Amino acid sequence: MPSAKKIKASSSAKPVLLAILPFLPSASGGRSEAALFRFLTALSSRFEVKCVPEGPPTATRLAEAALSAKGMKIYALGKPPQRAELDAGIRAVITENHSAPVVLVCGLDLINRHLFQLRLFAQDRKFAALLLPEDLGKLDFSGLNLAERTIKKADLIKTLSHANAVLCCDSAAAAKLQAAARFPVLGPAQGLREINALFRPQKPRRIGVVLLPQAYKMAAPLAAMLKRQPVTARFFKVGTVAEAAARIMSGRGTESWLLLCRAFTCSPEIPGKLLFMSELFRDAGAVMPAVLRKLDNAHALPHNKMLAEAFALSRRGLFREPFYINEPAVLCLNRGALLKTGGTDTRFSSPDYALTDLCLRMYQAGHRTITAEDLAVFTEGAAKTAKADTEERQLEKETLARKWCMESLKFMELLVSELHANS
Repeated sequence: MPSAKKIKASSSAKPVLLAILPFLPSASGGRSEAALFRFLTALSSRFEVKCVPEGPPTATRLAEAALSAKGMKIYALGKPPQRAELDAGIRAVITENHSAPVVLVCGLDLINRHLFQLRLFAQDRKFAALLLPEDLGKLDFSGLNLAERTIKKADLIKTLSHANAVLCCDSAAAAKLQAAARFPVLGPAQGLREINALFRPQKPRRIGVVLLPQAYKMAAPLAAMLKRQPVTARFFKVGTVAEAAARIMSGRGTESWLLLCRAFTCSPEIPGKLLFMSELFRDAGAVMPAVLRKLDNAHALPHNKMLAEAFALSRRGLFREPFYINEPAVLCLNRGALLKTGGTDTRFSSPDYALTDLCLRMYQAGHRTITAEDLAVFTEGAAKTAKADTEERQLEKETLARKWCMESLKFMELLVSELHANS
């Protein structure tokens, strides 16, 4: 791993901000270099800026001198032979600078390669993404060439959504991108104010918790787990998924809701991590953990704990976007996404099919459904159902398939394949 060698330093009482840069910018460089230099200069008047460049500029010494004259610090990561070592060097700098609560990632290439993984790595930090002038020209194309790879515009929007704040060097381009992104994209002046806001202490997050009948007994355990988190929670017990959706949609002022469908066990930190994942995937309508079957034997508890830890390590940073919501335990729902759909389809009483239909409609409205593979909860497994209930579920399954067959053949193919795999 390359050493993060600090080559310039100064003492300051200003808040500390780390800036991950594609290069050391120069005021006399190209358009992107000059714009980045101006933005860093504006930041240095409010913050102690520590620059972490991936690559050197055309005139390294002049750029170092110009930035140092503005009171900035510069870290030299060197030129490691492998990208993984460079990534490790950036992580080392972030770990070393524990007094820097905000990290600025500059340039599309760095945002695409680092932002998501850095947010998972440093969940206690706030991350801002800055688009440079050379990046903005690429936004007019359906495919963007980043580090010899092509990324679609839709994928770029997903990547940018992982940032706590998205900034743009051009105000007009920021407004255009915001219209496509469905989240705030700020120009230079607004961006400076937003970065300043990221340094402020966060107020406790307001969340709602809705419990379906099979999860009523989860109220007390979940309340105990949420006491560890900076949240204030209100609990509601309802009888059906439709009532749960109505409760959430009427909860003005509370955007994040946990919907508990059945009893489960998990590590105490899982609810907090689930809420973090809902912030990480700002374009998601629903985020849920992976559901594992509980081991039922005399030594089940330690085995379940070890299984959860092993599962989390093996799946760290991985997620998938399911079309079929199979035997859900808990979901974090976004109220705004739910409002766009108008609630659940009352033809479905089973949480599986009601939530599958809901998530498909949220997907149509531009909101993904995310399963965080490194978060695991344990359930008892499906209980035996009466014949009448089995027939009702089969009828709902057929209704769901017919409905989405009419909507979209692509959805139908994906949905039927997942229904078949889980039947």
